[in-house]
Amino acid sequence: MKYYFRYLQTHFPGLQDLKFAVQRSYRQWRGRLSEPDLQLIDWLDLPEDLLYLDIGTNRGDTILDTKRVAPQAKVLGFEPNPGICRSARMVTQHLEEVSIMNVGLGEEASDLVLYIPVYGKYPFDGLASLHRDQAANWLRSRLFHYQEEKLSIQEIQCTIQPLDSFLIKPHFIKMDVQGHELAVLRGGQQMLKRYQPAILLESATEEIRTFLSAIGYHPYYRSDQQVVQGLGTLNTYFLAQKHVEVLLKQGRLQRQTTEKEAV
Repeated sequence: MKYYFRYLQTHFPGLQDLKFAVQRSYRQWRGRLSEPDLQLIDWLDLPEDLLYLDIGTNRGDTILDTKRVAPQAKVLGFEPNPGICRSARMVTQHLEEVSIMNVGLGEEASDLVLYIPVYGKYPFDGLASLHRDQAANWLRSRLFHYQEEKLSIQEIQCTIQPLDSFLIKPHFIKMDVQGHELAVLRGGQQMLKRYQPAILLESATEEIRTFLSAIGYHPYYRSDQQVVQGLGTLNTYFLAQKHVEVLLKQGRLQRQTTEKEAV
């Protein structure tokens, strides 16, 4: 279905905003989350005023989810695309304790190019990446009747800062940055070592697993109402021992596997 809907978007751009609005209304009506894996926030017995980092905020749907799971949470979002940042701020403007910065995160402070795939005249800004190949390749196998000559790449200059430069103490981090995850993690290494927030990643490459393992994190995934050690099919949690102990006490950890099984 998404395969054909993306094609229709390129001809009727208003469908995108309509889709998001309908989805948000439906989820609110049904009491559902756009990202069910955020339920872990409620399971970890975190403080009510926890600090949640939304790295790669996009249009703000996961911030809406977080405030439903933890209404008193303080939220700091990072979105390098100025257009999407404005949209996310509009969607979340009715929420308290939410701040979204028009900044990207990386290994060091710099100015980089954000690449946005444009098909025909329609920009797929939700697929923007700091890696040109990531931006260019994603649509090729995910768009009905794809024609290479209709693809172009829009370039936007954006500001990048390392996470360690913000001097904050987060409890939970959600990250979706289209292939830039490892650079973000490296730029926040000192913060991760010191505070060990729980991490939710869509990408869990071998490099990421090796990096996080060296500072005390191991991969887990959600299975119904429990957490299982290993890699998820879509999202993966990276948890420290303190999180594991809480989940064990609550009966939320299904079973422990060996390190070999986990990877």
